[in-house]
Amino acid sequence: MSTAPLAAPLAAPRPRFVTIGPGTNHDVVARAYLGLHGLDGAHLAFVAMPDAGVAMILRGEADFLLLCSVHPDAARITGENFRRLFIVDTFISPSKTLAVLTRRGVARPRSLGLFSPTRPYVDTSRWEEVVEEQAGSIVTVGEALLRGAYDSALVYLDYAERYPDQFEVTEVIGSPDDAWVVFGTARASTGGVVAAPDSAVARAVREASAYPG
Repeated sequence: MSTAPLAAPLAAPRPRFVTIGPGTNHDVVARAYLGLHGLDGAHLAFVAMPDAGVAMILRGEADFLLLCSVHPDAARITGENFRRLFIVDTFISPSKTLAVLTRRGVARPRSLGLFSPTRPYVDTSRWEEVVEEQAGSIVTVGEALLRGAYDSALVYLDYAERYPDQFEVTEVIGSPDDAWVVFGTARASTGGVVAAPDSAVARAVREASAYPG
């Protein structure tokens, strides 16, 4: 009989997530999502553009891509990759607080920078020029504001907290609830609807039916 010690069981591989970041709303929401599922030990990688995250999954370097549904590339990525990359989860999350910030010393702001999905959040008629960034993220706009690319910008409120000598708060927009999508390579749908039976809609319908009339 062998007296050799038993080998220790192999540790399960850490799930590998990728999202846009760092320092973005995607970064904050991804960490909250992982924490919700008890996946604080998961590996979280960052890319500047979501296509780079898709490429990482297809090369086997990541397992899941987390992307906000209102990102300009979300619909295209879903359509272009529907045979090899699937929506495996969706959820709702508040965002980092948004605000319109203006560079200090600018008496009459003439230009406003913003990331294209956020344009409906603000009345842009107050500025003569609106620079709508189509690629990157809100952080891209924030970095451009720091360089003086525009007089004002719709960015995260915490830029004013981090750079109080450079920016003043023109308007606090708030924290919109966004829908988020998680992509993976194992299809979640087997032909039917994949939904949470205890969703807010389901609870509202049950409560309404419990009190007819």
